[in-house]
Amino acid sequence: MKKSFVLVAVFSFGYVANDLANNRFNLVPLAQADVAGMDYYDLRTDYDFKKAVKSIVEDCEGRGYVDGDYLYSLEIEC
Repeated sequence: MKKSFVLVAVFSFGYVANDLANNRFNLVPLAQADVAGMDYYDLRTDYDFKKAVKSIVEDCEGRGYVDGDYLYSLEIEC
């Protein structure tokens, strides 16, 4: 009886932790960023910003997972 209670408790904790990590409850808001008052859409079309980013990451290798407009993970190695 005690083992089954522990297993149910551990499973429940893992389930809740997974929901929190996947931001289903929105307890941790998605990251928002802007540069000089410009949002994502403005930066996407800004030539100087693109040029600066390219010069910084020119010699770096990046890996990540993107779904639509959302970047879920990113690893950059320089």
